Amino acid sequence: MGTILTDFGNENAEIPREPEKADEAPALSGVRKGMKRYFGLAFILSLAANILLLVSPLYMIQVYDRVLSSGSYSTLLSLSIVAVFLLAVYAFAEAGRRRALAVYGRKTIDREFKRLASWLLTRERLKAKNPQEVPNLQDVTRVQTSLTAGTILPFFDLPFSPLFLLLMFLLHPLVGIVGLIGAVVLIIIAFTSEKLTSKKFQADQKNESEANNFMAEVGRSANALIAMGMRNRLLDRWSGLKNTALDSGLSTSSFAGLLSGLSKSMRQILQTIVLGVGAYLALGQEMSPGGIVAGSIVMGRMLAPIDQIVGGWKQLALAQQSWKKIRKFSKEIPEEQPEEDFRVSEITTGLVCQNVSVGPPGAMRPVLNPFNLTVNPGEVVMIVGPIGSGKSTILQTLSAAWPAMGGEITLGNRAMASWADEDRGRFVGYLPQKTELLPGTIAENIARFEPGMDEQVEATAKAFGFHELFMSLPEGYSTVVGDSGQQLSAGQKQSIGLVRASFGDVRLLLLDEPTANLDLGLANRFVAALKKLQANGVATVITTHDMRLLPFADKVFTTKDRSLVQTENPTNKSQPLRTVPSSGGAQS
Repeated sequence: MGTILTDFGNENAEIPREPEKADEAPALSGVRKGMKRYFGLAFILSLAANILLLVSPLYMIQVYDRVLSSGSYSTLLSLSIVAVFLLAVYAFAEAGRRRALAVYGRKTIDREFKRLASWLLTRERLKAKNPQEVPNLQDVTRVQTSLTAGTILPFFDLPFSPLFLLLMFLLHPLVGIVGLIGAVVLIIIAFTSEKLTSKKFQADQKNESEANNFMAEVGRSANALIAMGMRNRLLDRWSGLKNTALDSGLSTSSFAGLLSGLSKSMRQILQTIVLGVGAYLALGQEMSPGGIVAGSIVMGRMLAPIDQIVGGWKQLALAQQSWKKIRKFSKEIPEEQPEEDFRVSEITTGLVCQNVSVGPPGAMRPVLNPFNLTVNPGEVVMIVGPIGSGKSTILQTLSAAWPAMGGEITLGNRAMASWADEDRGRFVGYLPQKTELLPGTIAENIARFEPGMDEQVEATAKAFGFHELFMSLPEGYSTVVGDSGQQLSAGQKQSIGLVRASFGDVRLLLLDEPTANLDLGLANRFVAALKKLQANGVATVITTHDMRLLPFADKVFTTKDRSLVQTENPTNKSQPLRTVPSSGGAQS
């Protein structure tokens, strides 16, 4: 039970600024600094709140032992005014500690975990051998919610339970013994809940994720699946996965609910027993009548944190698991570096690959044997080969979206692997096989969501000859696209993707099947734009099944027998494309 609080506030991990304490993750150093400040404040306010909770039992003792015996209305009024005032102060202390945790969750956690969210969009997360262990944004949200919603507050109250137990012993040793037995029983229930449900909660989460991920994949290909009459079979498949998750979750929740109900019932039973013991002692003149009620109130307060921990165990266990995942992988996140002013004129040597081997993340061996490749500024290199031979994998690796399995890739004499994404991205354009557009306008997607770029967006589109295409849409460049926006054809999406890839100060352009969804007119406009890019010194690598593009290449390579081999290419670059491009949409 205590491990959760330890995991949320473990101070044993060291801050990296001290050489002798180098195990702490840089990404969480700011989180821990904020934790000391806000958790310390929350603890002080918890101390005040728990002390003020003694007002009610003390008030009852005074009423029964002094007011009723003396019949003094003035004493009753004075005691009541003081009690109400102190309980009002308690309200401020309770609100203050909740506010402290909420502010910590909102400000410190939000600021520092933004780096974690950024890391989740980098290639570093692809190095994980088990994707299930990689934290996601839901993990960040779960930890943040546990703070803002006050889920961990019972752990701030738990250290004061011995104080209330001591007070019970002061009332009478027998009352204290009943309280001690009750605390032991509830602690046993809490540890049983942790022991028997933690792994079940993990399994439930995995089953739920599998069902949700399956339906998400189905949704992306809904039109094709419906056209092929697969809807009912896929719904049956999803229903099976969902039912497995629901049945598993129901079983775990039922057991956890049983333990929670048992804890609440035991708490009420113990308070009733304390009342009975108090009455027995009062009959024997060993306790005052006020002590009967006071003992029950103190017992309830002592057991409340344990009871709340058992009742909220599922949320606490899930938040604990998320925090462990975040801590484990936060060590992968490097310290933030200031963006360098790397000017376009400094990139003069193009793309250089030395002894590079490539493969998908997690692969045990490379898809292609180590190869060397140089693409000078203004050169166009095309890569052809059968599907599944590694062409797309090459581009994924050259773009630094995937880590190379060996060798070094440089652009402008700078290593792509160690180049900060935001800085490197200004000079790299990438068009994947499947163009995905984000919710926003066409202009925003082309400008890579950099504001104030409308003129540059339009100029880039005109250079490709796609300006009229975009203006023909309902709102022109302001047309909203994405899941909730304008439905576009594959060719329209690819046109936007091409312009986006070449937007800005691009010096390396990586295009995966760029003519796969373009009609003849748009394909010829692409070729014309390709020539302009060459004249501007842009190094370009294209993978394609469209053999009509080969005459426009300076070098042609083929993926064959797990190797990248240079081949001869046609040299007539003056003729426009005359036939419809091949689909070329297969994954490679």
